[in-house]
This record gives sequence, structure tokens and C-alpha cells, in this order.
Amino acid sequence: METRQVRAIKVLLPSGDDHPRTTVTEPGGGDLTDITAARRDWSRLRLEDRSISGSILNGIVMAESHIERARITNTTLDGCDLASSRWTDVKLDRCVLRGCRLTGVQAHRITLSEVIFERCRLDYAFLSGLHASGATAFLDCVLREATIENSRLDGVVIADGSLAGLELVDTRLHGADLRGCDLQGISGLTSLTGCAVTGEQVGALTEAMLTELRIQVAD
Repeated sequence: METRQVRAIKVLLPSGDDHPRTTVTEPGGGDLTDITAARRDWSRLRLEDRSISGSILNGIVMAESHIERARITNTTLDGCDLASSRWTDVKLDRCVLRGCRLTGVQAHRITLSEVIFERCRLDYAFLSGLHASGATAFLDCVLREATIENSRLDGVVIADGSLAGLELVDTRLHGADLRGCDLQGISGLTSLTGCAVTGEQVGALTEAMLTELRIQVAD
């Protein structure tokens, strides 16, 4: 099985193009197993009590979809549009989401293991109850003005992205690597206990702390 080294963590990758798959144009009503689909409009898809496994979805539009009590494993989503979709009680295992749009997504009780989000947009997303049970990385992703609450994301790598205006509420990121991220206007700083940042990010964190604690710098 192929892996990818992301700073201090090693992430198990999904199967590549050599994995046998069937090409489909519609999602159907059952599990999506060992399929490939490209450039189709599956907007408002209802994926409830179903699974996606061993698959590659390329350029699929799934905006405003409802994904509930689902399991997504050994799967790559490349350039998919998931804006304003709703995810509840979903497990992602050994997945890559690359160049996907998740703007305004609402996600509740999501388990992540061996997952990479790369160049994805999660701006204005509301993410509640995320649990990184295995290696997880967000690479060059936008989480601008998003909210993460009641989540446990210990040891995740969030690298070279934008966390500007991100609100953290009752979330733990102990041992997380945030180096290279834009931290302007981030709030909920106690959630960052034990994180790794660079010296260049200290200014933004100091400004965020002054704002959060309502400290006035006087002459």
C-alpha cells in the first residue's frame, strides 16, 4: 500500500489507477463500490446508509447533497463540488480530496483516518464533532471564516493554508502542525494549546490574543 509523508506524519493513500473499476454516469440507489465517474452533475444527492469504496470521482458536482450515516473508504475525490452539502455521522478512511469545493458545508460527527484534503476550499464551513482517529492532513486549504467546534484533531497537519477568521470552539489540536498557515483573526486560542507554528506566525497570534482578550495597548 502506498503512503505519503506529510511532515511528521505518514498517510496511507487510496488505491491508484491500476485498481479495477466500472465507469458509471449516475449514482444509483445502492453502495458505490469500485466505480469511476467524471464530470457529472449529481447535485442534491442523498447518500444515506450507503458507502463509497474503492472509487475515483473526478469533477462530480454534488452541491447541496445530504450524506448521512455513510462510510467513504479507499476513494479519491478530485475537483468535486460539494458546496453547501450536509454531512452527518460519516466516516472517511484512506481518502484523498483534492481541489474540492466544500464552501458552506455543514458537517457533524465526522471521523477521519488516513485522509488528505489538498487545495480544498472549506471557507464558511461549520464543522462539529470532527475526530481524527488516524493520520489526517489539510494541505494548502482555505478554512477562512469557518467554525470548528467540539472536535478532537490531535496531531493533524494543517499546512500552508488560510485559517483567517477561523473560529475554534471546545476543540483540541494538541500536537497539530499549523506551520505556514495564515492565522489572521483566528479565535478560540486555547484550542491551539500544544500546536506548532513558526516565528513568522507569532505576530498574527499576538494580534488575535489581544482581540480575544480585549486588551488595549496604551501609551
